Amino acid sequence: MTSVSVRETWASDDQQDIFSNPVRYNVIRCGRRWGKTKGAFQRLKRICLENPGHQYLWVDTTQANIEKYFNEHLHPDLPKEIYHWNKQQKILTFLKGGIVHFGSAERPENLEGFSYHEVFLNEAGIILKGESGERLWYNTIRPMTIDHAATVWLIGTPKGTGLFKEMSEWGRSEDPKYKDWRDVHRTTYDNPLILDSEVDALVDETHQTAVRQEIFADFLESDEGSPVIAYDVAKRALDRVNPEEETHVILWGVDPSQGGDDEAGLCKRRGNRLLEPSIGRSGFSSSEGASQGADWILGEYQRTEFDMRPAKIMVDSIGWGAGWYDAMRQKGLPVQPVNVAQKSHDQTKWFQKRDELWFKTAKWIETASLSGDRKLFNELIKPLVDKDFMDKTGKLKVESKEKMKKRMKKDGSSPNRADALLVTLDYGLELRPKHKSVHRGWQDQGTSWMSV
Repeated sequence: MTSVSVRETWASDDQQDIFSNPVRYNVIRCGRRWGKTKGAFQRLKRICLENPGHQYLWVDTTQANIEKYFNEHLHPDLPKEIYHWNKQQKILTFLKGGIVHFGSAERPENLEGFSYHEVFLNEAGIILKGESGERLWYNTIRPMTIDHAATVWLIGTPKGTGLFKEMSEWGRSEDPKYKDWRDVHRTTYDNPLILDSEVDALVDETHQTAVRQEIFADFLESDEGSPVIAYDVAKRALDRVNPEEETHVILWGVDPSQGGDDEAGLCKRRGNRLLEPSIGRSGFSSSEGASQGADWILGEYQRTEFDMRPAKIMVDSIGWGAGWYDAMRQKGLPVQPVNVAQKSHDQTKWFQKRDELWFKTAKWIETASLSGDRKLFNELIKPLVDKDFMDKTGKLKVESKEKMKKRMKKDGSSPNRADALLVTLDYGLELRPKHKSVHRGWQDQGTSWMSV
């Protein structure tokens, strides 16, 4: 079969890598038009040709979808002499390769009685929804994966909560019993074959809740609360262009890293605009991370032209952030600590300073410019108002970072770039003194890095 030419049409190298390197159970949750069905069929074509005698199962929502997908993804790419398609029974047989049984969730009785080497569940968010979805998995599909320790692909856009969400959580769990599970999270924006402007146009026409589910592939609870920063407000800030505000001081914000894969964030702001897209950096050691982080910020500072240096560098000083703050202060940088766990300025309105800063950011962003920083934009629209806390106390509170991370894009990573922006809003009055250089005034205090 090696001489047979079969066309493979991957949407991206990322997509090809995902479908070429499976674990036992693969949860692929993605936004519409990312290419989940196309990618799965590219894999199916390849493994069917490579494995004579193996049996595969493809489960979809309806029988009509099976016929449509066969005509779209298989028929144009397969030489007619290498396969036979039984349209009535929905069985694809490769004459010197594997056999694929196609079935639908609407007729689960037709799925029983076989064992498979690999199983594909397309639109798993729909197929596995509710009690019927759990029965389909545990009573029908899961038993058919035992004999050959089958590789399973659970592919779809989230549809509320349920078993598909649980499986996604298993894929992110550090519990050893879920070591054979992985969760892959991609948004519609991650398809390089679709222009961001086209997705933006779609988003502008879609209800905000649907955007989070259908575009960003978030699992949504029906009563989980409202976003702190609305998508449409953040989107306008992403595209907005604001003029320079020389009347305001320049502020940098730093969200420190605990080391390893955890990313530190750096945000540079003046008035109602970012000076440049936020910066993320990881790879700091657990033991020397504070010193390494301070060197990184010092390098950024020294490379910055004198008139564009910050009046203050605001640093989240909780936990490992305290070490970063101390190391940066010792290097002579104009740092100011921010303890987001402190009481808020108005304790009748916000729970903690962190909550106060998130809502100040929501107000700031109404007229601000994010300078096209899409990574920061994606983080800013994630956090939700803690509805239960608000109902009980009357105070505004942002959901905890732990809860937020479970819903975050890709691997549940922390919103470090957003946190770096937040702390810049704790500075206070940002108007620049008329007759005194901010930098000279700071240097007169004897804290310039040049004096160290």
